[in-house]
Amino acid sequence: MDAIATPSRAAYGFVDHTYDVVVVGAGGAGLRATLGMGAAHLKTACITKVFPTRSHTVAAQGGIGAALGNMGEDDWRWHMYDTVKGPDCRLGTYSLLDLVVFGRAAALRAAEVVPPGASQPPLPSRAGENALDRFDHTRHADGGTSVAALRLEIQRTMQTHAVVFRSSFSLKDGVEKMRRVWGGLSDMEVADRSLIWNSDLAEALELQNLMANAMATMVSAEAHDDYPERDDANWMQHTLAWCDSQGDVYRPVRMQTLTNEVSVFPPRTRVY
Repeated sequence: MDAIATPSRAAYGFVDHTYDVVVVGAGGAGLRATLGMGAAHLKTACITKVFPTRSHTVAAQGGIGAALGNMGEDDWRWHMYDTVKGPDCRLGTYSLLDLVVFGRAAALRAAEVVPPGASQPPLPSRAGENALDRFDHTRHADGGTSVAALRLEIQRTMQTHAVVFRSSFSLKDGVEKMRRVWGGLSDMEVADRSLIWNSDLAEALELQNLMANAMATMVSAEAHDDYPERDDANWMQHTLAWCDSQGDVYRPVRMQTLTNEVSVFPPRTRVY
């Protein structure tokens, strides 16, 4: 990716805004949180990269997830069970727990700790430059491989080596191939340098996100044909990836809830 050096802030025009609260994500939970924060007179920005009806919550159209109330008093735990159970007919609503509980709770908590209209501390003088540098380097990428070609390589590698049923051999081979695909970012080409409706640039930025997710998925894939039994003692862990040029980091799974009202859901063998 043959790009210019660190750009000057003067190369781009942008406007700083100050808000009491910034909500990242406009799914059901984000919209519910934003609604509650606005009702509490907090100046709130809700940021999303897609229009709200693209969120998963559009599937929350009733069915099992609906609060019937005709056979007993409604209870948040019924929604929790429905969410964790994850029914397949999307009758279920995976996002309902987030929407009903966490979105509302976030708004109530914000109203408790954030005074409306309070002054905010100034940002550091170079705040946001890392993101701007990434944007500028991507915009001026002048390699020899198109974004579409790199995306196709990711797709084929993942479909071949990280499918539902896989073996240790296929995953090991897939990790090596994904590392080679990752190296292709340095030869990425963005043909369109404009700043208005530049789908080539948008796809290049999304490719970088896709690459990081693909690498983390390939490295951390857990279900192997040659290891049919679960090994929770050694392999039950979340996968968090801080993808710089190489790495991913794990954190332990905590088998406790944050309330005494419900117990943790124990892991079970996936069967078909």
